[in-house]
Amino acid sequence: MIDHFKNKIVFRTDNSCDIEFRHFSRSLSLALNLADDFECAFALTASTPLQQAELVNAGIELIELSEPANSFEEFLSLLKGDEIVVVDNFNFSYEHQTRIKNRGCKVVCIDDYAKNHFSCDAVINCNKGFRKEDYSAAPFTLIYTLLENGSLIKDSASPEILALPFKKIFASLALSQRTRLRRATMDDLMLVFDWINDLEVRRRSYRQEPISIEQHWEWFDYMVNNKDQYYYIFEGELY
Repeated sequence: MIDHFKNKIVFRTDNSCDIEFRHFSRSLSLALNLADDFECAFALTASTPLQQAELVNAGIELIELSEPANSFEEFLSLLKGDEIVVVDNFNFSYEHQTRIKNRGCKVVCIDDYAKNHFSCDAVINCNKGFRKEDYSAAPFTLIYTLLENGSLIKDSASPEILALPFKKIFASLALSQRTRLRRATMDDLMLVFDWINDLEVRRRSYRQEPISIEQHWEWFDYMVNNKDQYYYIFEGELY
């Protein structure tokens, strides 16, 4: 099982040919620039000595997978469900992306061609010739293209990938893993009662006098059971 300390990003890329080694290189550039805020790891099949040395020098974990025929199922079994999985690999289809998401993970695909249909949470395209409209993707998939979201970044081994607002992209995905919006129920009565009678809340309210439990009960029962409007509670885990 993959260890968890900070929010974890697992990069899934292979090196069976030269082009895929370039995928590894740009993913490594991205990982190095996210390493202060995330725990990064690379899951690889048949990693090369050069890749191993690069990861050791960067202080990034290497997860060695079996040969390609069995590597996806093995990879899936290693995921706890709270990781962000970055896929820079032509062989990860819509179905692969969906199965990773069904584990509870967020999925980011690094893509150059806009040929496939995507079910991931975000697509990052570093090719200057593409726009969001070129993609076929699920309604919730966010598309980031260099042409529409990029800015010039110099002095980088992989300037195209780092020209995108990558830190904002991954921070948003990490936050969404730790938060949820849910309908309030009568079980939340006293929780909300404590919130609305907090001294700072009352000080900033139009009516600054304390709310009685009787007043609160009447108001909260109406809000929870009203068919014309909904009352939500936003929850999050503090790390």
